[in-house]
Order: sequence, then C-alpha cells, then structure tokens
Amino acid sequence: MARRRPRRPVARLRQPHPADAPRRRALDLWPFDVRRFGRAHTVYGALHERAVESYARYYAIGYPGHEARAARGQRRGPLYDRLLERGVAYEAKAGYERPGYFGPPETPGFGRTEAWPYVAAEHRAVREGVGIVDMSSLAKYEISGPGALPLLQKLAGAEMDVPAGTIVHTQLLNVRGGIEADVTVTRLAGDRFYLVTGGAFGEHDTAFLRRHAVPEMTITDVGSAYAVVNVCGPRSRDLLGALSPADLGDAAFPYLSARHIDVAHAPVLALRTTCVGELGWELHVPAEYALDLYERLVGAGFGAVDVGYRALRSLRLEKHYPAWAADISADDNPYEAGLAVHAKPELLAGPALRTIRDRGPARRLTWFTASGEVVMHGGESLVLPDGRLTPVKSAGFGHTVGENIFCAYVPAQVAASSEFVVEIMGNRHPVRHHTAPLDDPPGVTIRA
Repeated sequence: MARRRPRRPVARLRQPHPADAPRRRALDLWPFDVRRFGRAHTVYGALHERAVESYARYYAIGYPGHEARAARGQRRGPLYDRLLERGVAYEAKAGYERPGYFGPPETPGFGRTEAWPYVAAEHRAVREGVGIVDMSSLAKYEISGPGALPLLQKLAGAEMDVPAGTIVHTQLLNVRGGIEADVTVTRLAGDRFYLVTGGAFGEHDTAFLRRHAVPEMTITDVGSAYAVVNVCGPRSRDLLGALSPADLGDAAFPYLSARHIDVAHAPVLALRTTCVGELGWELHVPAEYALDLYERLVGAGFGAVDVGYRALRSLRLEKHYPAWAADISADDNPYEAGLAVHAKPELLAGPALRTIRDRGPARRLTWFTASGEVVMHGGESLVLPDGRLTPVKSAGFGHTVGENIFCAYVPAQVAASSEFVVEIMGNRHPVRHHTAPLDDPPGVTIRA
C-alpha cells in the first residue's frame, strides 16, 4: 500500500486585514478584493450569464469602452425608460444601468469612436450652460446613533464635527494612512449622517466602516430609496430657481451645504457640491418623485442638456479631481495624492500620517497634459527623467482646454521636473507638467 505523502504546512488563514498591513503592498490587489462585489453580483442567474460571457471573451481584446452584453438591465433607476427614449447609451456599474453618453452606438476601439462629438457637446453644456445627469446609481447610506460621530472622527481625514447641513468631502483612512474610500458625508442632525460614494464602492466602503463600528450606531443602505438628479453648470441656479421657492443665492445656500427644499412637485435633499468643478446641486429625491422631477427640469427651458458619465470623466480631469480606485487607493496616502487632511488626535491614521508628514511623501500624484492629437485612455507609460517608467493613472481629453490630461505617481525628488515624456502605442510624446488645473484654477465658478 502506497504511503501517503505528508501534507505541507499551509499558510495561516488569519492574515492581517489589508487595511491593517504594516507596509505598502508590492502589488495592487484591488482586482482580487472580495469587497468589490455586492448583492447584484451574487444573484445566480446574472452571475451565470456573465460568467459564460467572460469565458467566451477570455482571449478577446479589451477595448476601452467595451460593455458586457450579458445580464444587462439588472438594476434600473426610475429614469431608465425615459432616458432610452432620449437616446442614451447605457453603461453598467455594479449591475446598475447608468448613462454613458447620449448618441448612437459606438464601435469600441483605441481611437476616437462615434461617441466623441456627443461627449464633447455634453462637456461644453456643463461648462457653458446647464447639464442634467442621472446619478441614481450612487451608493447611499445613513449612519446614525450616538456612535456615528466618533466613528467618522476616527476614520475620516477631515473634521466631521460640523454644523447640521454641512457637506464634508473626505477620505476614509486606514491605520497606515492609506485611502480606503473617497466619500461625501452630509451631517443631517447631531447623530445622523448621510454618506454618498461611487456606485461600485458601497460594499467596500461600508465594510471598512463596519470593521470599526460600535454597537451604539447603525449603517443603513438607502440607495434604492433615493434617485439622484445632478443639475450642474453656470445656469443651474437659473433653472432650479424657476422651479423652486427656495433661496438658492450664495448667502442662503453656500457651497458645501445641504438643504431640504421643494423643486417643482418634489421634496428633495439638495446638496450643493460638484464632481465637475462648476456651480451645481445634487438633488437626492425619493425614487417615486424622480421621473416627474426630471421631466419638469427638462421642460423648464434654459437649454438643459442630458449628460452622461463619459463627460463627467473629462470634466473632472480638467479640475484635477482624483478618482478612487483609478488614482487613489488604500496604498496611497493623502500627502502623496495632494489631498487635505486634518490629523485629529482620535484619527486612526494619525500616527502614520504624522510620520509621513515629517519625513515627506516618497512620491506625488502629478498632473500633465499631452497633445490633443493623440488618444489616451489611462494605463500608458510615463517616462521619468532617469528613463524609468511609471504607469499613467486616469487620462482623457479635456474638451475645454483642447489637450489630453493625465496623472501619474512620480518620485518626490523629480515631481517638479519638466523632463517627462509619455509613451502611447509605442511612440513617445512630449508632455507639460502642471501644478494647478488649466481651467479655473482658483475654483471661482464652483462658488459662483
């Protein structure tokens, strides 16, 4: 009888949680993080269809802009059918259909596709007039109870003990100072907070919160209860003012404040915040009111234009707004990313951040432009002054400035250099290094 080979010792299963690891991970493990997946991904029928399609496409070229065809329409917001009538090309995020752009279908490729002029027009509408964006796919949570404020003070890089009605854009930081989440938090009352994050990040972000939560608090998913209609652009105040009795002036409704107001026939929580660098409001509205609200916004005049997420991407690049997962992650800290941080005594990341601050960050997220004659999607190679390569993070065309805009992490000692080039499809192109956005660097339009 053959002898059984002795088992090899196996690695410990109880490894430190990634957020508590003492050093930066050598590899980006986000694609393997189970917290990427929410309930929509575990529904058997949808999972089966998507798995079969993924297997069939294993050797297919992954063109930028390619959208899966299987398991589509799984999650649909209240504006879904109306936007289809208006010519939307949907893209799926965490199973949720959200507007990509408004125009004919495109043939995905590495160059400029049929979507290009339509995205450009949407971009210009936000910069010059007023755009309407269905952002209902955003993940939304209410954090409440006596433990809510202590939890947020412990994890958020900003001061969270602010007056009710104040919006705080902040990052949730792990013990190493790494950015676990990039979120918007509105204080509704003394012990009630409203947290909004990207539609694909809800499970990930709240898992981090729950790891540190205390019994005296609750985290409630309210994502399906509210739709979000973003009204943005220089004429957004004019449009909303025609439909609401509320005072939307800067004194009564300043930037980064929230108010419960009426717009047309709908009660909304209006957040004066922006992801595009323009005057605007996010209208968080009970889902059953959303369609009527949208129709009245479109019908009010003022040249309102439907806008999708493709345009949002180019708009935020022009303002040098980093995006979580693409530009910042749990392996990046606020000092490297150029983000403000308040090292409060109770902050979990406080000791690590003070060490980073005192010795200086080893690298910096740096912004560049390249000629608009080439096409960039992100993932290209930036050539450092010494010839080494570093990957480009987000990249895309800025339709206001007429150039490609992109960012990359570079060693701190060369971050101020001008001797960089970018390699695109095997060819090298000159770039310009920028320390401020080319469009409205002081952010005057946001506070108009």
